[in-house]
Amino acid sequence: MQASAYTVTTVAEEPQWQIDWSYNQTRPDWQEPAAENFENWTVMLVKIEEALLPYVSEDDLLAIFIDDELRGLSSPSVVVSTNEVDATQYLLKVFGNENLGDEVSLTMKYYNAELGQEFSLSETMTLDEDVLVGFDEDFIPSFTLGSAKYPVVTTLDVASVLAEENITPAEGDIIAAFVGDECRGVCQLSMINGEWSNLTVFQCEDDENVIIKYYDATDNCIITLNDDDPTGINEIKNEELRMKNSQSSMAGGQSDGWYWYSLDGRKLQGKPSCPGIYINNGIKRVVK
Repeated sequence: MQASAYTVTTVAEEPQWQIDWSYNQTRPDWQEPAAENFENWTVMLVKIEEALLPYVSEDDLLAIFIDDELRGLSSPSVVVSTNEVDATQYLLKVFGNENLGDEVSLTMKYYNAELGQEFSLSETMTLDEDVLVGFDEDFIPSFTLGSAKYPVVTTLDVASVLAEENITPAEGDIIAAFVGDECRGVCQLSMINGEWSNLTVFQCEDDENVIIKYYDATDNCIITLNDDDPTGINEIKNEELRMKNSQSSMAGGQSDGWYWYSLDGRKLQGKPSCPGIYINNGIKRVVK
């Protein structure tokens, strides 16, 4: 590799870069909605995304709001066969008085007690009655895209940035984003459908100076791109990954017209045919 706008540091072992999701929010005082006040309902089985699994606990909460009114609340579910709490999933009933076909503003809020952070996802959707969600297919909201600590979500076109610096990507290498010494995004490179992984970057503000670091596993070195020109960061608003649609993601509906993304943020051409986990309407979905 020819030196350009980067510096190279030799290291003895693979770096253990990770995002610090800890925050300082207090536990919300959410109250159960009164079922007798509502005519319609839907049941949801919600699973927590992989990035947050190391931090789940019995003290976590999941709430659903419709037009700012709390309509569903749950602690982690209990496994009937073992009578043990499974903090990775939530079973809850969501109530409503809307007419079928009415559009509402829905917000899903997840409070993680260990992190002290509330994650929030919002979309416009239609709440149908008597519909089960998360049973025929996994329902895994991308809560990290709604982080209170990092409200600005961006993406890095890894292949383009590395090409500008004459750096050849390789399977197993690691790329990460930093603001100062704080890691704001990390992924291990892989080739998916002929394209390299992209990197999701989490920021507190739009104008933060994001530095890119690249770990070359073959040469055991870390390449730091020039911090005077942190190129390749293109903002993706949260709403773009949670495209509004008249069909509700709560109702488990899917449409080929919705935008689909790979887990590394690449926009796909319609619903993928290859089995795997993808982001559709801001929700992680399993294609079998």
